Amino acid sequence: IIDFGMAVRIPYANDGITRNLIAAQPRCGKLPYMCPEIYRSVPFDGHAADLWPTAISMFKLILEFHPWPFPSPLDPFYRKMTEVYLVAVCRNGFRLDQSDISDTSLHLLERMLQSNLTDRLISLEEIRALLDP
Repeated sequence: IIDFGMAVRIPYANDGITRNLIAAQPRCGKLPYMCPEIYRSVPFDGHAADLWPTAISMFKLILEFHPWPFPSPLDPFYRKMTEVYLVAVCRNGFRLDQSDISDTSLHLLERMLQSNLTDRLISLEEIRALLDP
């Protein structure tokens, strides 16, 4: 799966390690896959912006439906699922059990789809650490 979307270079600080935010860009891409920062047209972390649609794709591939039509707190499913309630919404609201999706997959999605960037998994290293403690 590849999506060049904005195809912008991720800026790094002079130390070559610290990522800088990318300046706000016009909306680009399909709404269901758009990360909240791009949807709101605010500066964003390029890695986090790339991992968000990966999580949406994983959700869609496993469950065969989009979690929400667009990333907005006006949508009740978006609001609940991106504020640490994704597992509860999927298990209780959508009535999904272990045969539909594993707890590990749900917890991974929950951490990748946090609307608050400081709570979101934003690197492959963080994802690996969650899956292989």
